[in-house]
Amino acid sequence: MDLQLVPLDAPTETREFMKGRFELYRVGGMTLGRASYEPGWKWSEHVGAAAGERWCEVEHVGLVLSGRAMAAMRDGTERVMEPGQFFYVPPGHDSWVVGDEPYVSLHIMGSEDYAVSEPTGGAAGQLDLADYKVVSFDCYGTLIDWEAGIAAVLAPWAREQGLDLGDEDLLLAYADHEAAVERETPSALYPEVLAMAFRRVGEQLEAPVSDAWAQRLGESVPDWPAFPDSADALARLARRYRLIILSNVHRAGFAGSNRQLRGEFAAIITAEDVGAYKPAENHFRALEAALPGLGLDRGDLLHVAQSLFHDHVPAKRKGWPSVWIDRRHGRPGWGATPEPAEAWSYGLKFDSMAGFADAVDRAFTARG
Repeated sequence: MDLQLVPLDAPTETREFMKGRFELYRVGGMTLGRASYEPGWKWSEHVGAAAGERWCEVEHVGLVLSGRAMAAMRDGTERVMEPGQFFYVPPGHDSWVVGDEPYVSLHIMGSEDYAVSEPTGGAAGQLDLADYKVVSFDCYGTLIDWEAGIAAVLAPWAREQGLDLGDEDLLLAYADHEAAVERETPSALYPEVLAMAFRRVGEQLEAPVSDAWAQRLGESVPDWPAFPDSADALARLARRYRLIILSNVHRAGFAGSNRQLRGEFAAIITAEDVGAYKPAENHFRALEAALPGLGLDRGDLLHVAQSLFHDHVPAKRKGWPSVWIDRRHGRPGWGATPEPAEAWSYGLKFDSMAGFADAVDRAFTARG
């Protein structure tokens, strides 16, 4: 083998993903790597999610050059990796940038298999938004701030009961109960689901939930606030696509919310219509059945949603391309949404509906 020199600024291959890139250097029969991540980067969100993976199963040996990153193992072990440290990270881990400084590391082992994915709809950042004719939306969590709406009832109840719990604590307590009620009683209308889930929260926290409090939450859906950018983004998107709602609420609840959204939708499919709640596939089957009547087929469809649990898991099962609106960006935990137990995927991620609408405008302008 001949003497070989490879400049650091001339990688053999570059794998790009949101908030980072991984550069490969094939030298002397070996494959080395350089990882460069921006503040806010997290493997499970910006690399793994595109392939529906929660944990990185690649084994890494390397050296931290700058910045700091957390290595978090599946068993709960966490260690911060700092400049000047060699590291060995076994399979079954997540990782994220710590602090406001970009993170850069050299990789001696694991480079060839890192950040290789074939997600539904293409790798993150590769969906062409001008390819689609119809966009289906989850509503609550994506267009309507359901966490603010739920917390507006749970928080005063908790204060009345003398519970020292913040909004995030209450939402975390609530999340699994709503999903369980929806799974156990799929034909129940959403106000009944809200009331039953609230009573289960009370049982968990050993604090009574009166009928009045349960009814208050059940009837609150029309009062839940829209995100500030939702109505304008929908109006902009309606110039490019047909719009469809796939919602886990009842017809009257969505009608109340749409007075804030002012959306014009080609179809509205609710849990009341299909007799089930996402992540069950009833909504998605109903949408597939409705597309021919709208002069559309499955290849015209892009699904857009906040909830990995309710929407991106079943979208992956169906093989639908999807976009994640990460309304909880910058906040830890899952809030009122359970952590997904199955694989998910998405093709693009945005922090807001406004950001998604901006990207759509750029895609159609570029198409000409």
